[in-house]
Amino acid sequence: MTDLTMIWDEVINMLDLQLNTIQLKNWIKPLRPIQLKDDVLLLDTASSFIGTMVKKNYQASIEQCLSYICERPITIRLIDPSSNDYDQWRAFPAMDEDPLPLQKEEEEEMDPANVPHLQKIPQADRKEGEENNGYSSLNPKYTMEAFVRGNSNDFAYATAKAVIANPGTTYNPLFIYGLSGLGKTHLMQAIAHEILRNDPSKKVLYITSENFMNEMIAVIENGTNAEKENFRRKYRSIDVLLIDDIQFIAGKKATMEEVFHTFNDLKEANKQIVLSADKPPKQLKNLEERLVTRFEGGMTADIQQPDFETRVAILNNKMKGESIHLPQYVVEFIAQNVTANIRELEGALLRVIAYFHFRNKTIDENDRDNNMAIAREALKLEREREIEITLEDIIKAVTEYYNLEANDLTSKSRIQTIAQPRQIAMYLGRNLTNLSLVAIGRSFLRDHTTVMHAVDKISVLVKKDPEIREDVENLEEQLKHR
Repeated sequence: MTDLTMIWDEVINMLDLQLNTIQLKNWIKPLRPIQLKDDVLLLDTASSFIGTMVKKNYQASIEQCLSYICERPITIRLIDPSSNDYDQWRAFPAMDEDPLPLQKEEEEEMDPANVPHLQKIPQADRKEGEENNGYSSLNPKYTMEAFVRGNSNDFAYATAKAVIANPGTTYNPLFIYGLSGLGKTHLMQAIAHEILRNDPSKKVLYITSENFMNEMIAVIENGTNAEKENFRRKYRSIDVLLIDDIQFIAGKKATMEEVFHTFNDLKEANKQIVLSADKPPKQLKNLEERLVTRFEGGMTADIQQPDFETRVAILNNKMKGESIHLPQYVVEFIAQNVTANIRELEGALLRVIAYFHFRNKTIDENDRDNNMAIAREALKLEREREIEITLEDIIKAVTEYYNLEANDLTSKSRIQTIAQPRQIAMYLGRNLTNLSLVAIGRSFLRDHTTVMHAVDKISVLVKKDPEIREDVENLEEQLKHR
């Protein structure tokens, strides 16, 4: 991982706390860092419109985040694709430090006036299907190999594998739902990558619902009849269509109409459809009933918040992929304190790495106290406020919540009103502490297999039973903010 990439990822994570999902996705995510030189960060804006909006509304916030992360004043320069020097900048790789001095001849070669512009392929010269092969909008890091499986996403992973093996015939449509930042986009793009890898001739398109709507609106408002027909043909002639965050079309009558007809045409032709949203189809407000029934006509799979073991695995996988390293006790500390979603989890990892980097601190595995102090500072956790959840805390919270006595949880009673709270306490003990199954079982006068059974049972109930899910979430919040 380059320093520049790490800095920009941290900016994204900081802005994620300030902006809503639409703002972040439409205006910040499209930006690409090119070069950091002389305290100026060069950003590719992807379009002149995005550049104008960023300069007007978000430049000050971006510069504030950069200056905080780099611990010195940083300004940004927005590079518009229509500017004369755009191709010159894009022709060279991103750099994180000042380049070596150039000789005079090299300076002349680097002069924007002497760099020939890259030629764009005219629309008419594109090969058939080239713009629809999906690669232009796929993140190369979002592969099945890089997707970390766990209890929270195992079913969604399995259905994705089934779709990859038999697109258009198994689980069509596939509807993946879950809260923001849990890996829906990763899994969707991984499906696209794998199908293209298995058969490069297939037309595969991954697109967000916002981009779909924007493209459709532009064609409806300004397009000719031929362009409108080309738009419809584009989406109805592909082999695999993946639309992310489909919830945003709810209430948009024209968009829902277009999605409805596109869905029908692709389904009748046995073409694969994959959709994602933050809720299951029936819970999406203002979505037409005819779309709800079609979205539910295949397979729905949810992704839950990852448990402690999965969070640790995600962090270890992220470090391996980015060639970075932290002591395992620091990794577990991050996983213990950042539980909301994968995006925040990976952002916390990058923040800790950045703090080590900007303090020019070499990581010594044996210097636990200093390493943990830096990790706490990076995560804004003061030592005196650090909360370590113990099994005693969990037992106390569960007994109070269900109006039980502590000895009820250690008794041999199998009454539902006691057995289920006992299983929930074991489940919380496994997810919120670092204790082994044996240690947890010992506290309840049970063996480790009983704890395993309890954890598995509650994991299933959390997904299927809204009442149990609410109880578990309430207890988790109570324990983390006591």
